[in-house]
Amino acid sequence: MFHGKYQQLTPRQGLLKKRESKFCPFLRIHRSFIINKNRLKSFSYDQVLVDDIQLNIGRTYRKQIKESLGVQ
Repeated sequence: MFHGKYQQLTPRQGLLKKRESKFCPFLRIHRSFIINKNRLKSFSYDQVLVDDIQLNIGRTYRKQIKESLGVQ
């Protein structure tokens, strides 16, 4: 089960299918983490700050994140 500020999503498959949408705000940053881009405060080469939580970016997801956020 996934908890958000205003909603809960179940089952996990629903969230993964939603990520495939072109305008989906969700972004996988690590094998263990999917974040909402609208909640992203800042990011660096290997970490993101979502609200007040600092999360690591997985090596395999760095290129995808840069493209998704429009960073060169």
